[in-house]
Amino acid sequence: MRDSTVVDDAPIGVSPPASGGWSIGETIEILLKRRSLFFERVASDPRITREVPTLLTIAFLAAMPVGAILGSYAGGWHILYVALKVPLLLLLSLTICYLGFWVSALYVGLDLLPGQVATLCVGSMAITAIVLLGLAPLLWLVIPSQTSETSYHLIALTLVAIFGVAGLVGTWQLIRGLRVLAAPSQHSRRAGVWTLALGWIALYAVVGSQLAWVLRPWLLHPWTRGGLPFIRDLDISIFEAVWRIVGRLIG
Repeated sequence: MRDSTVVDDAPIGVSPPASGGWSIGETIEILLKRRSLFFERVASDPRITREVPTLLTIAFLAAMPVGAILGSYAGGWHILYVALKVPLLLLLSLTICYLGFWVSALYVGLDLLPGQVATLCVGSMAITAIVLLGLAPLLWLVIPSQTSETSYHLIALTLVAIFGVAGLVGTWQLIRGLRVLAAPSQHSRRAGVWTLALGWIALYAVVGSQLAWVLRPWLLHPWTRGGLPFIRDLDISIFEAVWRIVGRLIG
């Protein structure tokens, strides 16, 4: 771990954080333009966890409009429902995976503090949410005034695409951060960064997929009758559903 507790190479226009940490505006600028500074602070500043509330706020503020746009396909209360569920999906997935992330980092030889793991992961989640917000207009463009089976599938494909792009960006930033944190370690430990990152990604993908299934509905089926619940009754897991679909295709 790095011994210095002060980052000297703060970018022009962004001063080193005072006792209260960076503001929301400064944090967004750093996440978008000065990510190396953020990673260096995670590696060197023992008080880095004070930035977590700001990062969570950014993630929620960026993810909620995406959910509102998606919910506008059904309209009514569904706009509020999905606006709440998108940031909840990101946060709950990370919360469930957090302990596994930290323990696996220790297992491969990276001596990371719990606060470092939390801040790095929440920072990557905030970047993912910001990218989602940037791509949200594409989702808005494909939402028609009238629901139909064709529009439903088009929106679903667009939703998968923008979440995929945002997830790739957030994943890459997570890998970059892990490489910075592993820099002072032995070469053999640095070599395990990719293995660790792939393990984190796989765990988050499994947990996130199941939570997305639990938090349904996200879109209104054109053939749906009656009111829309906040969360649909859970009958099977997403993995059972996928297995059934594969079985139908094969058989």
